[in-house]
Amino acid sequence: MKMLIGGKEVDASNGAVYQNINPATGEVIETVPAATAQDLETAISNAVEGQKEWAAIPFHKRMEILEKFVILAQANEEKIARRMAVEGGKPLAQALGEVGRVKDAFRLYIAEARTMYGKTIPLNSEPRGLGDVCFTVFEPLGVVAAICAFNFPGVLFSHKAAAALCTGNSVKVRKQPSTSANIWFYIN
Repeated sequence: MKMLIGGKEVDASNGAVYQNINPATGEVIETVPAATAQDLETAISNAVEGQKEWAAIPFHKRMEILEKFVILAQANEEKIARRMAVEGGKPLAQALGEVGRVKDAFRLYIAEARTMYGKTIPLNSEPRGLGDVCFTVFEPLGVVAAICAFNFPGVLFSHKAAAALCTGNSVKVRKQPSTSANIWFYIN
């Protein structure tokens, strides 16, 4: 497994890896890159540029892309759940429930984002504002960092990433493993 930075799968800049261990069996599932501070800086730089591209995509198209994510999650539900179960040492039934909650959260944020309208406020509450109008427009903030605990990574990811992605932000996700090692997954 590799990190995804700027659309490319890469190893850690220093080649360091982290062994992802099944906490139930002690078996090494795989090795993943152990991101360095340099990797994080590169990822953030790429995310800043990627966020501009993502925000420029018309809102309805962004929602279509996120809806495709939900469809893909549903099509791969058991595979994703099995992976969560092995990585988190949780029962498969609980992992299947978590995948369901991921899909539900994305659907919720997609539906909610469709109702985010700006506001227009007439400023006639005092004489100097007669004829003036104030309005609000929602704009993306930029790059959002999300840290997700090992025990419910899907649910924590979905509530952070879905809201950010719906509103035109890019997301950097760090999954906290069940040990003290640092693993960063980059999305942009």
